Amino acid sequence: MRFWILALLAASLSAQPFPDIRWQFGPRTLTLAGVAELRLNMGLMYVDGAEMRKFLLASGNTLTGRELAVAGPVDLAWFAVISREPGAASHVLGSDITWTETNREPDGRDVVVDSFLTGGNGAVLRFELVTEAASHQTSRAAFDHMRASFRFLPSATRPAWNDWRLWAAVLVSLALAILTLRRRPASS
Repeated sequence: MRFWILALLAASLSAQPFPDIRWQFGPRTLTLAGVAELRLNMGLMYVDGAEMRKFLLASGNTLTGRELAVAGPVDLAWFAVISREPGAASHVLGSDITWTETNREPDGRDVVVDSFLTGGNGAVLRFELVTEAASHQTSRAAFDHMRASFRFLPSATRPAWNDWRLWAAVLVSLALAILTLRRRPASS
């Protein structure tokens, strides 16, 4: 299990200055891996792609390659890391799974990580809220408000290759094509 460190603390403890991160500000709708959306209201910001990786590395986190975005308030009193779980099928999950961990940082502060797994549209996404223990309740309320605007997109399911209706449609189309070609008069 990886542990998340608050970015501001990492910047103050780091020997190198914290890099400039190009945050995007709400209101905005984030599309997550093409399977879900998260609406960010005014006062929230996010980062994804190379900027997200730069932020996570600078704040002392290990990258897994599954991270999609980091979102939080403008003051970064808390932040959430949103990632896609590998090989996880949403129908196996059944219902959302949540758990909480408290980690003691080297400087003695307690950091709380609330994790949520949620599934839909053939994918499982993880939200990890990272906040200091002293402000956990306030941060959790704000995070829950943000997460309430999350939704999975309607799935564009394709018929499976073993679906008889797909094969029936293919055979009917082929039969119609053959009949059409047979009825054409031969050109001289």
